[in-house]
Amino acid sequence: MPINWANRLPAVNWANLRLVALVALGVLAPAYGLAIIGPTAGQLNFYTYFNLATLDEEGYEHTTKILGGLNGANSGGALIGCAISAWAADRYGRKRSIQLGCAILILGGVLNAASVTITMLAIGRVVAGVGSGILAIVVPMYQAEVAKAKNRGAMMCVTGIMYAVGYAFVGTAIDKSAQSRETQLILLPMCIRLDG
Repeated sequence: MPINWANRLPAVNWANLRLVALVALGVLAPAYGLAIIGPTAGQLNFYTYFNLATLDEEGYEHTTKILGGLNGANSGGALIGCAISAWAADRYGRKRSIQLGCAILILGGVLNAASVTITMLAIGRVVAGVGSGILAIVVPMYQAEVAKAKNRGAMMCVTGIMYAVGYAFVGTAIDKSAQSRETQLILLPMCIRLDG
């Protein structure tokens, strides 16, 4: 006898789902920020702009350390943001903490886009990472608080979906456009933030 799943699944509160999905856009940006360094560093102009050695040149070992440092800078900033998030969420509330995370993330995006040195880019990555860390913790916290108990688990899945969408966006749209033509706007993808 087949199971009638329609009778077993809780009804979805559509207003609640819209709110949870809208707030989930806050984790789309951290996923994008973590993934964007690959396509950005994959552009030949990136190496030229920052005077870094390419694969076939002497000094490429230093370049790989720089690239690893840029990736680690974002993750280190995210660690700081995660540590700050609990305090900020209790002190200022969930909504204000999400706004704080977005503001810091936008500031990091501006620093990334305006970078004229690799040090400035690394600082921008740290700042963006702090915003990402705050959003990575506070967004699911807020979603869990506004979701009804009977379908909280389903509502929380939206966070994971948005992380996947952020990575997929980088992997398809940004990476493909960077490969299809040489672009002078090598830091533009790092400036684009999908929160707000």
